[in-house]
Amino acid sequence: MKLWTIRNAQLAAFAAQAEAQFVERMAAELHERFPARFASPDESLRAYVRGELQAARKFGLRTERDIRCFLRIGAPHGPGFIDRGEHAWMRALLEDAEVSDPGERVRRLLEATKRKQQIEAENARILAAFRAVET
Repeated sequence: MKLWTIRNAQLAAFAAQAEAQFVERMAAELHERFPARFASPDESLRAYVRGELQAARKFGLRTERDIRCFLRIGAPHGPGFIDRGEHAWMRALLEDAEVSDPGERVRRLLEATKRKQQIEAENARILAAFRAVET
C-alpha cells in the first residue's frame, strides 16, 4: 500500500489558505464589533488585520484564540498600537518573562484593559456627577 506524501509546498498552501480565511473572519468581526472605527470589511481592514497578525506573532501568539484577543485589544487604538509610548504598559505585559505562555500573557492584558476601561468609565461618571452638583 502506498501512502500519500504531503510536500512542504502543499503545507504552505494550506497554511496560507487558513490564514486568508482567518483574516476574512477577523475583518468581519472587527467591522461588527467596532463599526465606528472600521466602516466596512474592505481591503484596508484586511490589510490592517494582516499587519496586526504579524505584530501578534512577534509576541509568540500563534493560536487563533490568542491572535483574536490581541486584535480585539488593539482595535480601538489603531495600527501599530503596541509600539506607541502610551501603550508601553501593554507591551510590558506581553513581554513579561515571568509568564511563560504567550496566550496567558495576552489574556492578562485583555483583563487589564477591561479593568482600565471600567475605571475610566467610573471616573467619567463621577466627574459628570460632580460637575452637575457644581452648577
